Amino acid sequence: MTNDDRQIDISAEPAGLKPVEAFALMREDAVRCNLFFSAVIVLTLVFATGTFIRNRVWESSISLWNDIAEKNWRNAAFDPKTGLEIPRLDLGRIYNNVGLALYTKGVELQKARATLALIVRDVQKIESEISRPPEAQAAFDRLTQGLVAQDELVKELSRELIAHTPSRFRPACQQAGVSEGKYVWDAFLPAELCFQTALYHRSTYYKAHLNLGLTNKMRSFTFPRGSQERQACLLKAETSFRLAHTFIPIYEKALWYHASVLELLGEYGEAIDMAERAIECHLPEEGTGALLAEMDILSSAALSIGDLPKARRWAEKAALLSGNDPHFQSRLTEISEKEKKAAER
Repeated sequence: MTNDDRQIDISAEPAGLKPVEAFALMREDAVRCNLFFSAVIVLTLVFATGTFIRNRVWESSISLWNDIAEKNWRNAAFDPKTGLEIPRLDLGRIYNNVGLALYTKGVELQKARATLALIVRDVQKIESEISRPPEAQAAFDRLTQGLVAQDELVKELSRELIAHTPSRFRPACQQAGVSEGKYVWDAFLPAELCFQTALYHRSTYYKAHLNLGLTNKMRSFTFPRGSQERQACLLKAETSFRLAHTFIPIYEKALWYHASVLELLGEYGEAIDMAERAIECHLPEEGTGALLAEMDILSSAALSIGDLPKARRWAEKAALLSGNDPHFQSRLTEISEKEKKAAER
């Protein structure tokens, strides 16, 4: 993949887990003990250090593409009749890459916010206790230190995201409540505006459609399950992924991501069809990550509609390919239990 023509790659995302939800699930399952409180501090410091290193690379990338976008915006040509900017194909690629950098920062910010919210919840819970032993007090003190560090990380990521948002989009972002002084605002809005602008200039740019879809999919995880807001984001993502593989019918990532959103929407039959198409388009050089995710969708969706033979077939293939990964072993156990109940009826 070239540096000037990119798309978002989430192939490393664990099968069946969504980033923001994964943070919550890991935390809810954590043991509430002194060791956990110490671990929170260590993880916070590690996350902050990793963020600093990644920022060095991110800064150079976003600065390059943002500079090109700003210069083109200052010299933009407008149609005298409509007053609209005259589309330019090359700007589709440029704004796609600016959007990619902003999306990456938005994901970091959203994860940092999720971690901060969980630490705050623990602090408030311990504060509500009437008395606590000395060792619990020491753990609480460490937790509050981690709270301060995490709070500063959220502020820093917010500042970086706002500072690198193209100037043409800042009025719209400010109107939507984007501000360094606020904690709750849409971390994916700057990226979304960039991808939409990329498509204004190049409406058939399949990678921008894919990235816009992923932006809405990620945004959906910031809303509660079953909410209208989450449903609306998933429907927007579904439309974008569908357009991406409409322009390139053998575009495996678009088919895969489309299948994942269809499953989240409860469209299990169509999710199965889409995931099978994705597997048919798979290229060996893409590695096994995509295949495992697609097989996971197939087994999960088939299980949801009661097609136990298909669910087992794909779960067994995924277990074999992954070297008996616990996730797929657990899926096979679930299928076996359902098969047993079906046989007893």
